[in-house]
Amino acid sequence: MSDLLTLNRFFVKYRGRLALGLIFVLLANYFGLLPAQITRKAIDFISTGTHHNYSDSAKTLTFYALGIFGVVFLRGVLLFLMRQTIIVMSRHIEFDMKNEIYDQYQKLDMHFYAHANTGDLMNRISEDVSRVRMYTGPAIMYLVNITVMIIVVFIAMMNISPGLTLVVLFPLPLLVILIYYVQKIINTKSEKVQEALSTLSTNVQESFAGIRIVKSFSKENDFAALFHNQAKNYFTQTMQLARINALFIPAIMLLVGISSVTVIYYGGILVDEKQITYGNIAEFVIYLNMLMWPVGMLGWIITLIQRADASQRRINSFLHTEPEIQCNNTGIVPDKIKSIELNNISFSFEKTTILHWKILICSSQRGKS
Repeated sequence: MSDLLTLNRFFVKYRGRLALGLIFVLLANYFGLLPAQITRKAIDFISTGTHHNYSDSAKTLTFYALGIFGVVFLRGVLLFLMRQTIIVMSRHIEFDMKNEIYDQYQKLDMHFYAHANTGDLMNRISEDVSRVRMYTGPAIMYLVNITVMIIVVFIAMMNISPGLTLVVLFPLPLLVILIYYVQKIINTKSEKVQEALSTLSTNVQESFAGIRIVKSFSKENDFAALFHNQAKNYFTQTMQLARINALFIPAIMLLVGISSVTVIYYGGILVDEKQITYGNIAEFVIYLNMLMWPVGMLGWIITLIQRADASQRRINSFLHTEPEIQCNNTGIVPDKIKSIELNNISFSFEKTTILHWKILICSSQRGKS
């Protein structure tokens, strides 16, 4: 994570947007609790039989329904504002990073480009920056949102029934363990997919760039066979990743279903014992669904952070590369140079010496060079 710490300078630069986004996160989670509480009051109103006639009941339930609609609408507005601040901030950071990398492209000398891979250079400013943007935007936004949601939902559940809360959240550690191991496999497979895609993209780019040479030597079939093998490798890696993802979501749904059944069963026992109400059971089910999906997203967020860390490490390594030839950017040109003497100077390309000068003297006087 040390490489991601270099991004703190961008967070400081856009601290206003970040702070405002965090405020919207807190408000959105607060209003996220209210629909469950209003639902509990509506169910308790019906189940206790405190209503006197149909007209009064209809008015009360309409009031509760409008209350839920209003709270959900307001929460939707806050979530929109949350994305408009944090996600837009990540786009500004992406813009700054691409300009920074492009400036570094301009500074590096020809020796660097003679040994650099074109596809790798393109991935630095496109794929790597996109992965880092996913960290500065969605990963941070969802991580803060999930952390706040887990805290407020857990407190709300404990206030209703500590015993039911502990029983309901019993499958949660199993879910966390499942997410950890599955996401570890997904992350490894995703890296292989990205490597295969990078190799495939590099081959295609270089084939098109040198298409005249390929056709001159009639190498179309050789390059087609190479492309076919690389495409097949990319297809194989992608299908393996798809199979793992196909098992991941049903496993989470199974654990959520087990917890929901536990709420209804054990909650019914507590209702008979007059410890909670029917409305509390419905409230617990809503809280549980609010809690399970954020926990399920933790693995995805961890994957985003791991990918961003690897990409930022590559970007930092590139940005710290110093050109072998340092340019004079002062704008001052020496005006009194009498002569330049070069001793034992040679020029090589691909380890082959092309030119070699034993002694070369360049004088400012005509005829002395």
